Amino acid sequence: MSNFRSNRNRFLSIGFTALFLLIATTAFANETDPEDGQPDSGQTLEPIGFEQLKSADELVGLQQISLNETRLVEYRADGEVRQRFTPPAKRSPQAPQTATFTVTYNPSNCPSGTQPWPAAAKTSFRYALDIFEGIVNSRETIRVDACWLDLEQGILGAAGATNYQANFTNALATNVWFPNALANALAQKDVSPGESDITAQFSANTNWYFGTDGAVSPSQYDFATVVLHEVAHGLGFSGSMQVGTLNGQVVGRWGFGTGAPFTYDLFVVNGGNQYLIDTSIFPNTSPQLAQQLQSNNLFFVGSEAFWANGRKGVPLYAPANWVQGTSYSHLALSYRDTPESLMVGFLSNGEANHSFGPVTVGLMNDMGWNEALPVFNYSELTTKTFMPMARR
Repeated sequence: MSNFRSNRNRFLSIGFTALFLLIATTAFANETDPEDGQPDSGQTLEPIGFEQLKSADELVGLQQISLNETRLVEYRADGEVRQRFTPPAKRSPQAPQTATFTVTYNPSNCPSGTQPWPAAAKTSFRYALDIFEGIVNSRETIRVDACWLDLEQGILGAAGATNYQANFTNALATNVWFPNALANALAQKDVSPGESDITAQFSANTNWYFGTDGAVSPSQYDFATVVLHEVAHGLGFSGSMQVGTLNGQVVGRWGFGTGAPFTYDLFVVNGGNQYLIDTSIFPNTSPQLAQQLQSNNLFFVGSEAFWANGRKGVPLYAPANWVQGTSYSHLALSYRDTPESLMVGFLSNGEANHSFGPVTVGLMNDMGWNEALPVFNYSELTTKTFMPMARR
């Protein structure tokens, strides 16, 4: 398995503005949970409502501030059967451990209803983290809070960064949110002492296979696969785009009300090579952005992922009906049954994916997972050179 480590000789400079300012002048609806969706179901989802965006003055001053409103990214069961196993890449016994993970099981901040963790689940969890410890580079311990409880039917797990940080030491951009673990790795210090880096929930009401050999029966879901998938979301494989309602209109937005994007958001374009964070084309909190997010026509175009994908943009999951917790922050369904299957948003019975494909590794590298990245060259939006490296 390749490290989340970049060959930056071909890394083109990225430009990006520090200030994405959109001030809301109207009241926003209260946030509600949407109905769950399934792939290609054709079901219309009730979009979530939005809170008011931060003002310009609040955005300019962001520094060492945690973003606590982030939603967890879900991994869904699709009910199908795919008996296939992708084992982890062989690792040399001499290969160094490049990161350390710790887990707190059922911490006090878990939702109510937690149940005792099965010993076999903890063993499988540790196996998955051992894989990460050979591919992620960080001098700081990466701390995971893991909750074991009944989840909604069809949800295998859900996770995300506990907090996002902006404008910390060695940040690659100003006024851009980086997941806690990545912020620590870049800063080479703990930017939020005493807090976990990743928050994860796992279904206690699923028929799990806790082994690590991929011998999953047609009636079981592979737990190690779900841990690997969800921890990757906590490390930053997650964007801030949402679809919701404003004054009766369906609109899209990014930044979770702060007006600042996630690092993942910097690299997403539509089929016309238009970047979703370009507010001159798609205003933040607008019907135009909602249309793009439900277009089945979105691509991740960071240079590492672009090259790993055969010099093509990486298709993302963007179905016609927004699926909260699944849309946008996963690879497209076309990656099923490929080396990239792990980061598709749906898992089948009998399926075990214990390896990250080169596209996923490239995507994580594009967001900053590297021991010694150069500082990116971000320019003002008005220069129109802020677009990340590659074109579809």
